[in-house]
Amino acid sequence: MLQITTMKISIIIPTYNRKKELTRSIDSVLSQTYKNIELLVVDDASSDFTNEYFLGDGKYANNPKIIYIRMLKNGGVHNARNRGIQSATGEFIAFLDSDDELLPNTLSIVAGVTERDKEIDFILGPFWTDKGEVTGIDLSNSQYLNPSRYVCSITHHHHKTCFVMVRSTIARENEFKVQNLDFMFYRYVARKCRKIYYLSTCLGIYHTEQSDMTKARRAPNINLSICRAKALVRFVRDFENEMNEYCPAKLAPYAYGAAVGLMLDNQHMEAVKMARKAALNGRQSRYVCFLLLTLLPFSPLILRLLFNIKKYIYERNIY
Repeated sequence: MLQITTMKISIIIPTYNRKKELTRSIDSVLSQTYKNIELLVVDDASSDFTNEYFLGDGKYANNPKIIYIRMLKNGGVHNARNRGIQSATGEFIAFLDSDDELLPNTLSIVAGVTERDKEIDFILGPFWTDKGEVTGIDLSNSQYLNPSRYVCSITHHHHKTCFVMVRSTIARENEFKVQNLDFMFYRYVARKCRKIYYLSTCLGIYHTEQSDMTKARRAPNINLSICRAKALVRFVRDFENEMNEYCPAKLAPYAYGAAVGLMLDNQHMEAVKMARKAALNGRQSRYVCFLLLTLLPFSPLILRLLFNIKKYIYERNIY
């Protein structure tokens, strides 16, 4: 394979209290056969002494390929990724979680694709899981995608993680809005790309083990649900016509998430509108049940009570 050396790729790894797993991700980037790279490790104010790797005689201290950025306070993985995007100097930006890893030829493969077609702005592809399963969307062959096809994609399996590489000029026109809603960033990016390419080749390893910290972050959270609702309302508004035409069932979970957050925020009428969209498009029992809940007296109070009960049960199961 022709080694491409003219195009620089920036890889962003956000991390928070994952000192043990982080070396696996970093080493997988440094061992790439493609060498024209920079690695931005954005430390979201970790308290486990992650910074020791990059100071003094630390394992990665003074490595010219690595830019270490430490956030002043913990602000969430979305803010860490945004900081990485702002600091990246490569023509393309690839994203990697701090507990996952790239296969050795990954960047050589994707650089070769962009060299063959210089109008490609966005590349995505699956990972292997550490259990030998394939992650990502419902495609088995490499192909160009239009934005609507990407918006309407479904997943092979419950692990949705994909390798993603985006032209940096387009990435900087967008931002990650809120934790655990990464898909919105990529959908908005896709709309601005000349060409989107899906590689069916597995490009990395997605590690499925979860720490107690990760599980705790997924506990029901009223304030976070309200924050997510604001982003989801905008997403539904911006993509509703597209989804109604190509994949109405995909609209349902987004409208449902927006309805839950709006109800928790006491925006009753707006919540009912979103709940109705979810029930009409998804036709699943949970969407219908939630719509009925929104029609009850004192439904915001009832929902908050249910949230707190669910959170209590969730935390008991973890700890």
